[in-house]
Amino acid sequence: MADKGDFQSVVDNDEFVTIPSGTTTSTHFDCKGMIVKGINIPSAFTSASLRLQSSPTIDGVYNDLYNQNGVRFDVVTLANRNIRWDDIDCTGEKFIRFVSASNEAADRQIRLILIVKR
Repeated sequence: MADKGDFQSVVDNDEFVTIPSGTTTSTHFDCKGMIVKGINIPSAFTSASLRLQSSPTIDGVYNDLYNQNGVRFDVVTLANRNIRWDDIDCTGEKFIRFVSASNEAADRQIRLILIVKR
């Protein structure tokens, strides 16, 4: 029988990044060794896609994130959606941010779905 310790837990506090009005780039998020499992897109989201960027330092250069096959991490989005994906382990790159394909018409908060890395 499985023990509760066999499962990774979803972080129970809300963590958000914000794309400010008139811009494409979100605030950064300090992953603190957690794994990003997905995002919640707000109901008034303007853009149709997001890409993920990462940096080892808060004020460092943020580069597009690619998977092990060399494919850039792009997310097709629609307003008011929950989007899940395979684990994005942020251990190597401590800070992440999202870049929208177009300027947002107002401040947009994107909720991060996180699990604790074991």
